[in-house]
Order: sequence, then structure tokens, then C-alpha cells
Amino acid sequence: MKTFHNGVLVLLCTSALGAATLNAPLFAAEDDAHNGRREAVTIQGEAVTGFNQRLGEALWDLGPGFGTASFAFVFGYNPDGTSPAPLTPTTPGDTLVASGLDPNFAALLGPFADGIDPSFINVPLKDMPVIVNEFTAERAAVPSTLDAAPHQPSRSLPNAPITLNAWLDAEGRVRVVCLADGTAKVSFSFEGLIENGIYTAWGIFTRDTDDDGRDDQLLAVPLGGVPNAFVAGKHGKARFSRTLGFCPTGEDTLRLVDIAYHADGNLFGGAVDLYLQGFPGITAATTQMAFPFNVEPVR
Repeated sequence: MKTFHNGVLVLLCTSALGAATLNAPLFAAEDDAHNGRREAVTIQGEAVTGFNQRLGEALWDLGPGFGTASFAFVFGYNPDGTSPAPLTPTTPGDTLVASGLDPNFAALLGPFADGIDPSFINVPLKDMPVIVNEFTAERAAVPSTLDAAPHQPSRSLPNAPITLNAWLDAEGRVRVVCLADGTAKVSFSFEGLIENGIYTAWGIFTRDTDDDGRDDQLLAVPLGGVPNAFVAGKHGKARFSRTLGFCPTGEDTLRLVDIAYHADGNLFGGAVDLYLQGFPGITAATTQMAFPFNVEPVR
């Protein structure tokens, strides 16, 4: 696999990826000449456990230079140790989903990986520490709202632990309407997300950084601009719509749209998280769903 440039770090912390077996991006298509429409397609999303990965298996070929590159972003909680367990097709569905650090991704992080606080690893997502002090950025696990004092930070109800089954229950689709003027409308609908969960949507693009005619960098860009956030409601239902300045089904550099769940409730505008805080986004902002654009399925 070709060596990634530093910009890949922006991508992979979104992260922050099974039923998609169709050649992306079309799930259903129609021609519509009304209102200047040029193309309308619907793309089915895939519940994932990492970047371009579900239960340890790569999902899509991202094209020359990247291939089937993938990384795990969520793991199985290990109550008897400090390291979480990798998720595989044989992992029991009642396993608690927890934070972790894929060794291959740690290698890409380089010196940033040395600053990761180990207490943030192997933590069930519902126990993820949140910022409780605006002056010191101190983080702490917080109780459910019914167990907290009125003045105490807490987690909203429902606050059930997140199992692997619940994580993979997420479903979504996006309707893409490309217009004659080169713009597009994207409308996402979701079910089965984490109730009251905070999510962000990221376009995953390739880029040629050395002008040699070959893409060598992956970038995560807030889809449709900031804010790219939405909150799931009752039963994990949510909608997210944006106007784009390009047609995503015709933009070859767009490979995926990743939907990241923010277990700690933090948002940082155009960045997924702040690496220098010792709490990189891959442990708190983890990709739960991915939508394939301009890629080929592995299977």
C-alpha cells in the first residue's frame, strides 16, 4: 500500500464503516429533467466498525494508491485487561463496543500515538469521559441524568450500554440529486443510530499532493460545510441535508461519506478532534456508517 501523507490523519480520526454489494454509487437511479435536475440516485449506507471496515474485513477498493486500506475504530470491551478485543464476524452480539487503537493506525500517527492517554483505551462508549471543566478541559465519566445531582454534568436518557448488535443496527440511505448548474442536493435518512447521539458527516476525498498525476492523500472534509452535525432522536432516527457545490456521483475524488458518532459529545468544527490533547478522535469520534461513492465493493 502506498505511504499516506500526514493528511490521512484528518481522515482516519473520523472516523468514526453488511449489506452493500452493489457497484457504487448507484442503488436506484432515475432521469429527471424537471427543475433542472440532471440525475437522481439513492445510495444505501453500511454499518461499519472502522474506516472502510466491518468486523475486521475491508469493504471497498478505494482505487490506485489506496486499495483496500482499512482500520478498526471500535473494539470489544475487555473487562479483564487493558487492551480491547478486535471485532470479528464471530464476536458475540452482546459484546460492549469500546474505544481502542488499531496498531496499523498507531503507526500512521507516529509521535502523536505516544501522547495517547491509556486510560482512554478499552472504555465502553457510554462511559467515555467528557469535558466537565471549561477552564482545565478536565474529562470525567459522568452518570446518567437520573443518578446525578442537579448541578452535576450527566448523560441524557436513554443511556443503555452500546452493544455490537446495537452498533450494527444502524441503517441509512442518501438521495442525491445533481442539478444542471453543477450543484447537488443530498438528503440522508437514518434509523437505528444511538439515541440522542451526536453525529457528523464527512466527505472522504483523494488528492494528488505532488502533481504526479496520482492521488496520494486521503482527506476528510465536512460534508456541505460546517456545521456538519446532527443529533439522533427517538429510536435513533435522524435526517441530514446539505447543498454541495459539485455532483458527488460524478466527482471521482469522493470515495466515501463517513458518519461519525461522538461518544464524548465534543465537536471541533472542521476537525474531528484535537490530537494534542492526548485524546485523538479515533477513540471518541468513531465511524458508525459509511456510504460508498466512486468505489468498488470488495465482495
